[in-house]
Amino acid sequence: MKFKIVAIALLSATSLSVSSGIANFPFSQPALAQNSEAFCGVSEPTATYETRNFWIYICREPDGFRYVGVNKSTGDMLTQTAYPIKRGYQITNGNYTYIIDSQDLIVLEDGTLFSREPVTRFWYGNQPSSDWGTLRAADPNAQITLRANPNIRARSLGYGLVGDRVRIIEQTSDREGYIWYKVRFPNSGSVGWVRGDLLRLQ
Repeated sequence: MKFKIVAIALLSATSLSVSSGIANFPFSQPALAQNSEAFCGVSEPTATYETRNFWIYICREPDGFRYVGVNKSTGDMLTQTAYPIKRGYQITNGNYTYIIDSQDLIVLEDGTLFSREPVTRFWYGNQPSSDWGTLRAADPNAQITLRANPNIRARSLGYGLVGDRVRIIEQTSDREGYIWYKVRFPNSGSVGWVRGDLLRLQ
């Protein structure tokens, strides 16, 4: 019943754009990179989430972010402006607020919890997330700064070298929409944040 309520709330939101022209989308198959790119069009796929009832794509555009929610049962597509928040994105429609992050799709009505639907899979960018990554840079001799927080202005904790293999323990995005990974160096045990463009997922 809870999941059905979420679907009704999303589909009845008056300011959302609704389209039924994608009923043949292969919802039974894992989301692939080309699917997020197809829904984002020329925009950059920033994040992809799957819940029991929805595929949700966050697309980065020149003036911000766009939320694209696809109902698995009906194929209806919902679009709305999305705003980055800590660990996820927020969509506001009238007295309803939708919050999507790596754990849940949460619907609030006038600030009160209306419904919650767990996220079963997610990844940033247009590829599934990975447990391991390798530091990278255009300069093979570059030092990759390890930061205390997922922000380019955060305090430096040290650095790694191009080619260093690290364990990914957390992912998030900053207010500018850049992806950050919290990583652990297996030999030293050092932990900190690295910007996504400096990490190659394995």
